[in-house]
Amino acid sequence: MLGRACECPVNVAAAENARRCTDDGSRRYWSDEPTMSVLSVHQSHQLMWVRAKHLIYDYCTDTARFPVTPAECVHHRH
Repeated sequence: MLGRACECPVNVAAAENARRCTDDGSRRYWSDEPTMSVLSVHQSHQLMWVRAKHLIYDYCTDTARFPVTPAECVHHRH
């Protein structure tokens, strides 16, 4: 299924789109593919450089203010 996107037509109700685009093995989002969800070694180094030079604040690592990790931060640890 590599390279296929979840097809959710505009003319279908939102509930129907959600049902059709669930991760039940038959359809997946393109961003769930391993090549899109895992960084290469080179990309990891580039990300570290950008963070070191440009990151001002990262609430995902602020455990003093957010003792429980926000949901959007759980899967994006690099």
